[in-house]
Amino acid sequence: HYLKALEMNEDDAELNYRIALVYLLQNNVEKKKLYFRRVAELDENIGYMKTFEVGNVGMMPTLLHGDFVGIDWLRYNYVKINKNDVVVFYNPLNSEEIGIGRIRGVPGDKVKVINKKLYINNIEELNKNNTLNDMIIPDEFRDFREFKVKNNKYFIVGDNLYDTYDSRMIGPINKNKIIGKIWIRINVP
Repeated sequence: HYLKALEMNEDDAELNYRIALVYLLQNNVEKKKLYFRRVAELDENIGYMKTFEVGNVGMMPTLLHGDFVGIDWLRYNYVKINKNDVVVFYNPLNSEEIGIGRIRGVPGDKVKVINKKLYINNIEELNKNNTLNDMIIPDEFRDFREFKVKNNKYFIVGDNLYDTYDSRMIGPINKNKIIGKIWIRINVP
């Protein structure tokens, strides 16, 4: 009865988050999905966490379309950003658009794409997670010459290299465009 009473308050993000966690522990998929979606729609911070719904397949199989992720938005502004961190960021070409990707290049790294293969510091970035046959991105973005990642910029790429909109199209991402590191994933089947 207590949980049902709490469910009546739809406008409180933290309360909806706590309810979602209860349903997560109870393994109630539909209720868990409903309350995590409410938290994401309320677009509020919960303590140091902000919740997002994954809206594409760019991070497959690490993150699936419809999963919810929680990011640590406060602490990430004060700690070192590391290679392989999975982050949420604002698209520098459209600040209304949110992207999710993995840090592949940090300041000082040399990045290039040759024959659709990504190289960081002349080492091919192998990705066994590719699931689609060919890139969907336009041909002019497939290959590019080597460049050095500048200070306060990061080269971010989705795990699904063949179907992701990332730094290969929009360029390196400024540190101030990175919202935070994903620290919790809620898989919603």
